[in-house]
Amino acid sequence: MKESLKFIDHLWGRCLLGVLALIVIALNVPYFQSNIIPRHDSMLAYELYHFFYSNLLFNKEIAQWMPFDTFGLLSNHEQLESITPFSYLSFLAGYIFKIKDALLLFKATLLAEQLIFLMGMYLLSRALFAQKSTIFILCLAAVSYPDMYHQVNFNFRIFYLLPLGIYFLLLFFERKKPKFFWLVGVVFMAWITGTILYYISLWTFIFTILFVGLYLISDKKIWHGFKQPSNYSIFLIVVCVVVAASLFVHLKEMLDFVDLRSRGPGGKNSLGMFLTWSTGNGLSHFYQLQTVHNPSTRYIGLLPLFFFVWAILKVRSKIFFVFLAATVLLWWYSAGGIFSALCYFFPGMSYYRHIGLIDYVIHIFMLLCAGFGWESFWKTPGKVQVRSALIVAAILVFLIDAFRVSGDWIMDFYLKGSDWKGWAASLTLNSVPLKYMVYLAAVLLLVMVFVICNIYEKKTQRKLNRGWMGPLSQAVLIAAFLFDIFSSQLIYYKAAEKLSDEYRPLLYTLQAHPMQFQEKRTEKPVESRQKDAYQLVTRPEGRNHYSVAYSFFQFDSCFSEFKTHMLPLGFSRFTQTRYSIDEDFLRTIGCYTPKIRLVSKAVYTDTLEQTTAAMRSMPKIFDTAVLRGVDAATKDAFSNQPPRPRENSEIRMKKFSANQVAFDVNVPYSAGAWLVYADSYHPGWKAYIDGKRVSVFEAYLNFKAVLLTGGQHHVRFAFENGLGSVISQGIALFGLAVAFTLAAAFVWVLLMGDKQQLIINPAWR
Repeated sequence: MKESLKFIDHLWGRCLLGVLALIVIALNVPYFQSNIIPRHDSMLAYELYHFFYSNLLFNKEIAQWMPFDTFGLLSNHEQLESITPFSYLSFLAGYIFKIKDALLLFKATLLAEQLIFLMGMYLLSRALFAQKSTIFILCLAAVSYPDMYHQVNFNFRIFYLLPLGIYFLLLFFERKKPKFFWLVGVVFMAWITGTILYYISLWTFIFTILFVGLYLISDKKIWHGFKQPSNYSIFLIVVCVVVAASLFVHLKEMLDFVDLRSRGPGGKNSLGMFLTWSTGNGLSHFYQLQTVHNPSTRYIGLLPLFFFVWAILKVRSKIFFVFLAATVLLWWYSAGGIFSALCYFFPGMSYYRHIGLIDYVIHIFMLLCAGFGWESFWKTPGKVQVRSALIVAAILVFLIDAFRVSGDWIMDFYLKGSDWKGWAASLTLNSVPLKYMVYLAAVLLLVMVFVICNIYEKKTQRKLNRGWMGPLSQAVLIAAFLFDIFSSQLIYYKAAEKLSDEYRPLLYTLQAHPMQFQEKRTEKPVESRQKDAYQLVTRPEGRNHYSVAYSFFQFDSCFSEFKTHMLPLGFSRFTQTRYSIDEDFLRTIGCYTPKIRLVSKAVYTDTLEQTTAAMRSMPKIFDTAVLRGVDAATKDAFSNQPPRPRENSEIRMKKFSANQVAFDVNVPYSAGAWLVYADSYHPGWKAYIDGKRVSVFEAYLNFKAVLLTGGQHHVRFAFENGLGSVISQGIALFGLAVAFTLAAAFVWVLLMGDKQQLIINPAWR
């Protein structure tokens, strides 16, 4: 029997990560149906994914400009915020195999990221715990998140590389090798690539807590290795510094270019906004989320909750207290009270404002604490084990009553009918009593087996070998836990929106699509695909309210009807020179008039103040280009002429993509004319007239203009942003390298199986 158990344990260790990976894949398969599409903030992530992928697939370039979003915007922020390392990998696969199903690639990206999260949780659990059952429970609970097609950022991407970062931090303190410290930095950089940038302050806060805690319980000689860094450490340092500097430059360029609409200068929040934007969670609310889950909250199961409380009562190891401190401090931070206000002054924290949306991060630390409780439980002698378990159960029952979990259920029971028939009808997969009853049944089964064994021993006077009782008890509890978790996943799936038959014909709009130039801005979509994409996104269940949607529609609107967090700074200045939104204003911005047009009169200014004053003094500006910074030679090459009616054949579009616009134009003015393009001006835009580079000037404080001589010309605008373009492509290459490395690491860990060793420092026990 003993040898059999050893063999099973060895086999289980070899297959554990593979089994968990298959579970993750199985949980994702139902969501690959075409009628399940992203919504709310996940749709925002998909819209950006679709925009970047479509431009890459059809134009073979990384989009650095967003022509459909609020009169033209740099894509720096959107590239950093939404395109993860595995997004770049799926881009590459899609480009090689010419896959137009962008939604399929997006879902595959999310699946790959979940597997990497699983790998990080597996490695971290292997580093801390000896029992395979502990690793299985923690990993399974960790991957039991709600429908991420609703809120992929706060429900998943905010923490998906966190376990891997903690794993390398533990290795650094345990082995005192600087390379692991710098690997934490690389993981940090990889995680920033493709997540909301203000998460940086939260991650810095979390790792500061962990670093201080681990430093206090560790040998203080950890810094000695930094005096003579290895070549590998130097390489990692260079990667961290180059990527961090690139991200900083990329972000600063964007901040200098835009006017932030929902934040203070530079993106900061006031203390009041920090505390109230996303309401903090009190302990009562937080506890309810752990015991009564609904489709929009993450539920880790009742078994980990039990052993979390057990660990608080029984475990006394130093490393446990580090993770417990992180759990408590993060919950306290999210509560929105005095401690939260103090945390506001932590470096960089003023940029973060969703303090009530970190439950999923807290769960990671709760699970790690529960792992210590699980292992402690099985090391506790039988009588003490039973007595302590009853105490923990009593505490949980008290909390359930104190926080009105049971009270809400009792009220629901009486509303449905106070007889037993009504009570039975009230039992659903989502009901508290059913989950508790399953665990109670598991405990009663074990008690019954124990009683039968005792009766058998008394009657036969034979002592049974009880070595199998421990594994059996674990198996029964894990079976109850599996029911708990899988029933929760079923609830998530049932609650996930499935497109009704009314909207299914619109699914074709989710396919990658080449960009089409829109000659005039309009208030509502005009072209067929634009209309269908608009209808799909604005359906009541979609809950998508961001101006990024226009990049998915490929529609240039006169005004944004969605949330607009940023505008080109030049456009904000332009609007401040007009006293009303009149016909002249609308014509100037290309609303119901061509965005690319010829202007035969010009007014020249040198400074921002002069331009603003000149535009404010002009009742009408449409027929006169107001240009800033034009050199004397260019001024002399042009003379004002009376405007002529525009001929439809004057401008013929030849190529349009995120980074390029090329067209043929006929200039009917003998003295030439200014070609004004109602798309935001940026120094990165270069112009080529008949293949020759010419200067691009700022028109109306925001748009771009070039001078043309009379006759036929081929004009090409190209976004060649120098260092910005290098950084944009460099970030993509870094993302690809990270994705390939993580994928290879996953395969390596999968093949290594049970060969990985427990690395926890004995001094931390």
